[in-house]
Amino acid sequence: PLTASAGRASGSAVAASEEDRKPEYKVDVKPDREVYVNGDEVRFALAANYFFGAPVVGAAVRWTLFETRLRDEREWDDDETPSGFGRMLESGEARTDVDGRVALGFTPQRVAYDRRLSLEVEVVDGSQRAVSARGTALVGRCLFSVRLAPTSGLFLAGQPMQVDVSTKDLLGKPVSAAVTI
Repeated sequence: PLTASAGRASGSAVAASEEDRKPEYKVDVKPDREVYVNGDEVRFALAANYFFGAPVVGAAVRWTLFETRLRDEREWDDDETPSGFGRMLESGEARTDVDGRVALGFTPQRVAYDRRLSLEVEVVDGSQRAVSARGTALVGRCLFSVRLAPTSGLFLAGQPMQVDVSTKDLLGKPVSAAVTI
């Protein structure tokens, strides 16, 4: 026990420590694709394997699904970056199968913004060693967005207006699309 005293006051506490050991297995969490659209079932595959190659069979899996709203790059200050997990959507438990795998599927509620889903898992094997991992997928309102940017800040009424048109997917990659203005 730990004890401390100061003048006539004293206190004690019992502390325990666990041995810090390297993990004996690794856990991978991957979505079946990078980008989904509102209403799609988002599927994650979890694989737990010992470093010597055998699957981690019958391990307890605790999982939590989080959502983080994706902001348009214009909403961020130069030094501000998104952080944290965001809002918890759901959580649960499962067990790895004979191949050390678990398949999880979710159909998140439709929302009026683009978001990142993060599946955080903790796998505990038979010797009570825990290993955590995370997988992420993007869920958008649509497959790509169209952005119109005026070439000038001032226009005369009745005169033609010039705009730059760009189309990008949720990963920020350009998309070829026919646009009529």
